[in-house]
Amino acid sequence: MEYHRLGDYIREVNVRNRELKVTNLLRLSMTKQFRPSTSNNVGVDLSNYKIVDHNTFAYNPMSVIRIHKVSIAINETANPIIVSPEKLEYII
Repeated sequence: MEYHRLGDYIREVNVRNRELKVTNLLRLSMTKQFRPSTSNNVGVDLSNYKIVDHNTFAYNPMSVIRIHKVSIAINETANPIIVSPEKLEYII
């Protein structure tokens, strides 16, 4: 069996919502899906939130509570979404 480095096929994306064009705030769930955010974001500056475009993966490699699970999901919607920068390490 021939193995390939995953890093040869992916790249990190770090696009922020600086112009506040994206308003659909979602969170990355342990069920490998994006879900509506349950955070109270009243008064929160969404310009630092990361944009996840269509057919783009979001991945959080570290979670203290869920150490034996991997948080990864793909944005299958037709529109970009935003996710909290504190809860998301990589967009690939």
